[in-house]
Amino acid sequence: MPGSEASYRGLAEPLITAIPPPSVIAKIKGCCLYGRPPHMTLAFSKELSDKQFNKKRVKVASLFIDSGTSEAFDNAPLARAARVKGDSEALKTEADLVNLLEASKGLTLVLLAHVEGSDYVVLNSSKQEQLRMPIKTVRSLARQNNVSLIDIGCETTKAITEESFGFGVMTRYNSIEAVMSVEKALSNAKTHQDFLVSMSSEGLKIVVDPTYFENQLPTSRATVYSKVKDVTQNLWVKVAQVSTTEMPASWYVKTGRAMADFWDSVWK
Repeated sequence: MPGSEASYRGLAEPLITAIPPPSVIAKIKGCCLYGRPPHMTLAFSKELSDKQFNKKRVKVASLFIDSGTSEAFDNAPLARAARVKGDSEALKTEADLVNLLEASKGLTLVLLAHVEGSDYVVLNSSKQEQLRMPIKTVRSLARQNNVSLIDIGCETTKAITEESFGFGVMTRYNSIEAVMSVEKALSNAKTHQDFLVSMSSEGLKIVVDPTYFENQLPTSRATVYSKVKDVTQNLWVKVAQVSTTEMPASWYVKTGRAMADFWDSVWK
């Protein structure tokens, strides 16, 4: 409708990032969940609200090996209870990751990871590389194992410092904050929109982009931005990215048929 279209343009605001170009965003919900471009805000809200987040069918895995992340899990009973065995220190090969995904077959797996370029990297306690895998490969393996994957990739401190011209950011978002976000989501989120809202705070902007296709599967993406500490400029830096790749629809069809065949045999 023309009136509503005008109101969405009125809510639009610039997002000036340290690395150009800037973009225009509009609020979806709460203090800090936005959409880009603004005219798709309503569609984003509907899409995210229609995707259910059933905490009984959610598992959590971490690719971080450090005392801070371990302590965060100790203080997050819901995330700790949902954690899959075989993550963190146990991940040394691609086969180990496949075993982890197999343990989440037919479920949603929230994967907390450390990003370097286009790869997820596991660093040991001495900060030496233990495992490196392309993000696309991880998502492809999730698809092969019929897992709906929500991967939260946190940028390195070095990357954030470089992008913010050495100033750093006002609100951090690392593995510890990621665990806290998941704990909050497991406590009260009922939809994917709730999940993203649970990640937000006054110092962070979460910006949802249009769904794209990766490995022939629809993948939705939201970027987490934090403000640069330089008070003379209103600049924002990417500190994390959240992507959701649904399991193949064929798996749902196959499972539905199997259940139908089972009940047919029961009633015969």
